[in-house]
Amino acid sequence: MGAADDVSIALEEVTGSLPGGGEVRRGQRSMALEIAETIDAERHLAIQAGTGTGKTLAYLIPAILSGRRTVIATWSKALQDQMERSDLPFLTEHLDRTFNFAILKGWDNYVCHERLDQLRQTRHQQVFTVTGQQPDESQIVEILAWADVSTSGDRADLPFEPSPATWSTVSVGTDDCLGVSECPFASDCRPAMARRRARDADICVTNHHLYAVDVALDGLLLDHPDHPHELVVFDEAHQLEEVFTATFGFQLTAGRFRWLARLARTAVEGEDLVSGLEDAASKLASWLSDNPNRRLSADTGSDLTHVLDLAEARLDRVLIAARTAVRGIDTDSENPSEQRRRRRLSRVVNAGSRLIGDIRFAGELIRKPGMGRGTGDEHLAWVEQSGTRPALRVVPIEVGPRLAKDLWPRRTAVLTSATLPVNLPQRLAMPSPETSTVDSPFDYENQSLLYCPTHIPSPAEDEAAWSAAMLVELERLIHAGGGRTLALFTSWKRLHESVETIRPLVPYRVLEQGDLPSRNLLEDFAADESACLFATRSFWQGIDVPGPSLGLVVIDRIPFPRPDEHLTKAWRDRAGLDGWGAVDLPLGALRLAQGVGRLIRSRNDQGVAAVLDPRLSAARYSGALLDALPPMRRTSDPAEATAFLKGLFS
Repeated sequence: MGAADDVSIALEEVTGSLPGGGEVRRGQRSMALEIAETIDAERHLAIQAGTGTGKTLAYLIPAILSGRRTVIATWSKALQDQMERSDLPFLTEHLDRTFNFAILKGWDNYVCHERLDQLRQTRHQQVFTVTGQQPDESQIVEILAWADVSTSGDRADLPFEPSPATWSTVSVGTDDCLGVSECPFASDCRPAMARRRARDADICVTNHHLYAVDVALDGLLLDHPDHPHELVVFDEAHQLEEVFTATFGFQLTAGRFRWLARLARTAVEGEDLVSGLEDAASKLASWLSDNPNRRLSADTGSDLTHVLDLAEARLDRVLIAARTAVRGIDTDSENPSEQRRRRRLSRVVNAGSRLIGDIRFAGELIRKPGMGRGTGDEHLAWVEQSGTRPALRVVPIEVGPRLAKDLWPRRTAVLTSATLPVNLPQRLAMPSPETSTVDSPFDYENQSLLYCPTHIPSPAEDEAAWSAAMLVELERLIHAGGGRTLALFTSWKRLHESVETIRPLVPYRVLEQGDLPSRNLLEDFAADESACLFATRSFWQGIDVPGPSLGLVVIDRIPFPRPDEHLTKAWRDRAGLDGWGAVDLPLGALRLAQGVGRLIRSRNDQGVAAVLDPRLSAARYSGALLDALPPMRRTSDPAEATAFLKGLFS
């Protein structure tokens, strides 16, 4: 028998062992066999697998049976948790092949024993978080006790959810880790142990960001020196370009300087050095606040170079003082306080060196002749709002050339997602990939209805008139569906305006993104069958609410990139005459499909997806958008949409 036969038999046996019994879905079998052939031929594959395909087993089984060392990289933590707690343990029991697996998370997901030692000695008066906020003392006490008995040190294994400030106090990122050679607790280092397990495992599950870091480090993170991984599966692959772009770049914020200044104050002598660094942070914060959404070039960034030069000079003085102080401490000293000071100084040097490298790169980029003027630029720099504070973002404009050199020639790669942009392999510079589509097993024709009103104005022609008509449609649909609505908006401004307008008009709870943490909002929404959830951004994807709590998904308008999104503008410029068709249209189709995909999550779900933008039916490019959506019945008749909703739960 060949590999395909082995996979087919294994898939039958495994699905038959599922709780309550199970059967192989047609698309699942097709996907598993395609992946097995891809692995055997050492090709690359991009496969779109519709919701409900069962794609996790479809790629895990052929990967395990191939005997090749494999890394599974996902975008969402929920999918990693599912594989760790459910899929992989189930396969170790029911698949006729012995294998081991490991989960690798970011360094700061694990407790740091060196930090805990500081806390025990100083009662954390001198331990600072990046945010500058105070940690919760009761949580610190619980974590100290838990760390003594935990074998993983993984935040996910804590019996409670610590505040961000608390967890920042007991963990470190790679930038401020002392390193194995410097840390006296290296033998008990939980993230280092997790990394070793990941390097030795047959199947390693990690996230897109860590995989991108591994590519940047030439395999140092995930590969055992004697047996590097041969196969990588990227699930939720529609996020790859965004993640690789962000990982290969960096952000400069005033917060990075202030955190370093607080750390230096506990270790470096000379208050003027620390206050100088804080002053540089204030000047950077002021410049960023005064230049919102500004794209930098050699012409427009000259005033920033003065701020960066000052920051570099101030930081260089702190680093010189820290290095001098480190050399002055006897490495053989048995004085605990001296050794703790040495470790704090080492942390200042490590984090400061990374920061000064980013400052110098940004400064050189801005000074580059012609920077920001044409298609020859390799990097893009602009001011972006990062949370509540502005940041200077620096990213490569294209990641494809680097992946063509450092990734695709070295591994067999499988890219999969429920929604894959048609041009993703080209944008990632995959050489001669096979492409395929596996349909969802759901009966979209009977389970759902796609409603796009054509009687309302277009937002491209009359924004105010469209906005008023959109709210009228939204209210009518919510009443018809008895609540049960996930309303997705393309901007925070329209989200807030819609909540203010709709809340007094409907007799159902209207939950708004930002009122509670995302997980709590979803739990409240799922628990109250008549509630409505109004959201934007992160709620367009990765949200899974099967059952009667969600019968209506409303999307305010087609989610094309904004004209002022600097990175997409740079991509558009590079694409030439058809920049909009090559960049904006595929991105808009992807985001629209993700939003609509929140509706049908199981065989029993039913509902209406309403896109309140008549361009979906009338524009010349509407066919490309509709082709990206599931094969739903379509209507532009408001009476038909209302009747469908009223019939769902009557």
